[in-house]
Amino acid sequence: MATLSVSAVPETKVGGLALMAGMVLSFTASMFTPGVAVINPVDRGDFPAAIAAQVDSSTIAHLTGLIMITAMLLSAYGALVLFRFLSSGARLADTALRFGLGVSLFSWGVNTLSMGLRLTMLHVTQHGVGAGAGPEVMADLEVLALTIYTMMAGLHTAFLAVFPFAAVLLGLGLAPRFQVVDVFRIAAYGMVVIGLVALTSLVFAQHLQNLRVDLFVSVSNSLLGLGSLWLFIIGIAMYQGRGELVRADSPG
Repeated sequence: MATLSVSAVPETKVGGLALMAGMVLSFTASMFTPGVAVINPVDRGDFPAAIAAQVDSSTIAHLTGLIMITAMLLSAYGALVLFRFLSSGARLADTALRFGLGVSLFSWGVNTLSMGLRLTMLHVTQHGVGAGAGPEVMADLEVLALTIYTMMAGLHTAFLAVFPFAAVLLGLGLAPRFQVVDVFRIAAYGMVVIGLVALTSLVFAQHLQNLRVDLFVSVSNSLLGLGSLWLFIIGIAMYQGRGELVRADSPG
């Protein structure tokens, strides 16, 4: 399929840049979140240790949380631009792509909520929720922080459960658009593969006994990193104005 000029539709370029920036920022924020990979890594299944790691590096934890929220918003804009220009079509692949974009927006919204809980947890541990700072109050704050962190972990688990479906649907929707086997089609099929692997990993994590939580989280984060790479490549295609990502009746 020949590449079409979309000089009359510059929003595709902006959307591609937003998607690429979102993927880079989300990957960076994940790597540098205290307690995860680079800064004081701990067993993510040990919630008190994970809280302590983030509290000990609270400035960085605040910053990475805000960066992650920004990344989700940028990614959402890129997805909305793609949805706008691919909002028609009755093929099964078109339906899968639209559904995949919608599921992606939902999953990023869930992840944004989990970041909000992280920032709340940090506020509670640093500033409390009222007057007083005696031993009893501090004990209550520790329990409250653990409760908030557990809620955050639940939302992140929901994100990890939705992400595989979004990846598979996006990949199945995008792959047929690229007639030549190039890096963009490989990225589309790559999303299908990581989605299936992530879903399999989630099923095993739910049903296997004595499975280490940090192992499951490490595998999931690795798959999310690959997913970020594939979406970054799709963002390049948008920025280049690839005709496969523009409706046939679009200007240009």
